Amino acid sequence: MTEELKTKIHKLRLENNFTEIIKLCDEAIEKDNKDEDAYFLKANCYFELEDYNAAIENLNKVIELNPNSEKAYFNRGISKSDLGNDKEAIEDYNKSI
Repeated sequence: MTEELKTKIHKLRLENNFTEIIKLCDEAIEKDNKDEDAYFLKANCYFELEDYNAAIENLNKVIELNPNSEKAYFNRGISKSDLGNDKEAIEDYNKSI
């Protein structure tokens, strides 16, 4: 992900324009399907939109690309908790520490 795109996403984040951020992340992923940051940002947007399953799906991709991503495990735990999957959430929280 380019610095220019990161700046654009940051501005959109300040406006809570999550749908547009998701589109930009998709464009970044089309160019580089191993762009961990794009998947992570996309997951955070889905979380803000309360689409926890989509957030988990993107966090799964982050973890696939980087199994040591503590932030991805923690955020996935929050999403799972919000879906009522507390046991799985605790497993993710434990992996994040």
